[in-house]
Amino acid sequence: MEHPHRIDGGDDAAHIVADLVVRAAAVGLSRLNSPDFTFFPADANQVRRARAFGYFIKGVALGYLALS
Repeated sequence: MEHPHRIDGGDDAAHIVADLVVRAAAVGLSRLNSPDFTFFPADANQVRRARAFGYFIKGVALGYLALS
């Protein structure tokens, strides 16, 4: 049985990588939204920057998928 995330340079490689990036960004954003998450020291601006970067990464990955 093949590993589900094996990348061999075929047509699916770009889709697999973009899917992994979008999934990682979504997991990070969900962690940011949980009430028990804080940066140390707590900084509301840092949370907003991290959230904006997570959405940016998701957008870039999904845009790359749309163009491929």
